[in-house]
Amino acid sequence: MTLLTRTAWGKTFGLEVPDELVAEAEERMPFGSGPAETKPERTWAVASTAHLDLVIGELELWVAEHAVGFVFVHAGCVAVDGRAIVIPGRTMSGKSALVAALVGLGATYYSDEYAAIDREGRVHPYARPLSIRSPDGMVRRTPIAELNGTAGVEPVRIGLVAQVRFDAESGWSLEELSPGQVALALIDNTVPAQTRPVEVMDHLQAATDGARGLRGTRGDAAEAAQDLLRLLRSD
Repeated sequence: MTLLTRTAWGKTFGLEVPDELVAEAEERMPFGSGPAETKPERTWAVASTAHLDLVIGELELWVAEHAVGFVFVHAGCVAVDGRAIVIPGRTMSGKSALVAALVGLGATYYSDEYAAIDREGRVHPYARPLSIRSPDGMVRRTPIAELNGTAGVEPVRIGLVAQVRFDAESGWSLEELSPGQVALALIDNTVPAQTRPVEVMDHLQAATDGARGLRGTRGDAAEAAQDLLRLLRSD
């Protein structure tokens, strides 16, 4: 067994893996991870490749819960002309498909899982490989380069919060959100909303200042992506 000690977003952790899984585990570490010399705050153990998926998911969530100086929101995120489109939502809400469609239209990739928001309300990249679901239901981690896209580097302000979920029957049906509702759309999907409420409110108030918000359903991801870009640019 090999103990990999890493730090990410101000947290230090350990991952104990079989020697033959070291390379795979290193590739799957939370975005932004780097080597650490200090003792891990918490350590996970992996028994197999199948187990690795579960452990990495738990590890990412732990980092998102405790990140120092950042509030993590379950959301897809891209940037266009220096402004972010943030798509809050849990797993299976269609975030990744919509993010991939936006990237295909030239948007810069920031994340398909977490929007990392700093004290000034800016979104930082969490540009892990996208989780693309195939027609048979299998999920494949897809590097952004395979989609002919580029990942963001600099933090950006939020221009549009789009709380939209896929609904083939309802299709494109959105309502405008008030400033307070925009913040609530993010709070409802914020990882440390219960454990760090004061910090969460400070970060999200700064993040949503001047941001437009929409809520509702969408149909085809490619068509919805075009509409979101139009709405961002018309603001």
